[in-house]
Amino acid sequence: MRLTATISNPIGLHRIAMTLEKLGSACLICFTPESIRFIWYQQQKAGKRIWINVDPHTLFSQYRVKSQDNNEVSLSVDLESFIRATKAAQQTHETKIELGQRVEDGHRHVLLIWRMQMETRSGTLNDTRQELEVERLPSERIRHIWEPPVLDNPHAYIVFPGLQTIKPLVDRMKSLSKYMTIAANMNGQLKLSVDTDAVQVESAFSGLDNPRLEGYETPEENKHTFASVDILTEDLASFLNCHNLEPQNVICVITDQASLAFYVYVSLDSYMPVNEHHLFIQHPETILTCHIPVYLP
Repeated sequence: MRLTATISNPIGLHRIAMTLEKLGSACLICFTPESIRFIWYQQQKAGKRIWINVDPHTLFSQYRVKSQDNNEVSLSVDLESFIRATKAAQQTHETKIELGQRVEDGHRHVLLIWRMQMETRSGTLNDTRQELEVERLPSERIRHIWEPPVLDNPHAYIVFPGLQTIKPLVDRMKSLSKYMTIAANMNGQLKLSVDTDAVQVESAFSGLDNPRLEGYETPEENKHTFASVDILTEDLASFLNCHNLEPQNVICVITDQASLAFYVYVSLDSYMPVNEHHLFIQHPETILTCHIPVYLP
């Protein structure tokens, strides 16, 4: 088993970690030769799940991964430790990562080792390292969450307003009710609302875009008809922390009373240091997919 790479985009890696850390304390990172997947999910219940699929060369150079498990290496990582390492990597001359191990009391611990070259005030380079203890997971244990599930043909998909614009509204709704309703149609309209015995609040948006989604047919129903779902207000509030990634577009996808998903389109290249090697390289767009569970009335 082998995993080595030089971090070329420490800011992008740090922003991914910061976004996931708002959801929970750990995540899965699945390294393959073609892609890197960051996966966050709740093991104990059918809660929200997030997948971030990244081209390795958006974050790393000299990237190598090899294993007897179909050349896949999947790790469970503590996000607090990961954030500390990615923050430190932003201040280095160069940071390389590799897998290692440590044996203590007869037990073997898998390590993700960060080898850092720090520049001193005198201009010399000083070598240092951080060791993150991780758990190696065989692919069969996580195959059921490897990819986002394919949704049935949705009734509405709409460009969501700016996440930082929505966040104060949702935070207020969270203080009023445990549950909220999201409704949208194919006429550019979106509604967020809470309805309790004590209070009724609704925020409405219009003039939003209804983009075409690859793999989905445009709904034939009346474009003014709303599709809606009821969800935990906290689930939407935590999803909105994706604003840390400064997304270019966020698409909200609703199947009436059945499912809710968000597709977040991010350009991690914008965080990469500008140098001659990367000036003319444009990597595939990074997509974050979030599925939020629906509560039936």
